[in-house]
Amino acid sequence: FYAPWCGHCQKLAPQWSKAASALKGVVKMGAVDMTQHQSLGGPYNVQGFPTIKIFGANKNSPSDYNGERSASALVNAGLKEVKTVVNQRLSGKKSGGSNSNSNS
Repeated sequence: FYAPWCGHCQKLAPQWSKAASALKGVVKMGAVDMTQHQSLGGPYNVQGFPTIKIFGANKNSPSDYNGERSASALVNAGLKEVKTVVNQRLSGKKSGGSNSNSNS
């Protein structure tokens, strides 16, 4: 979740793009312009920018990402979540709020 006028968001953008390219086909990464889509951030308590949320198995309850704002750290966070989801599936745990073939 970002705002185009936000300096921190502008600084993050190239790293975000690099991470998204590296994760293409493995992890879906998205960016929501809150100046255009304010209602999308409300349910997730978005109050500042950038706000990064990880939508894992339970799409209704994302976790906050507070790690480094580098492409490698974003990639590692995405891959960590994939590993968590896959291990839950292997152990037979149900994914909350998501069908069994969705991506993290």
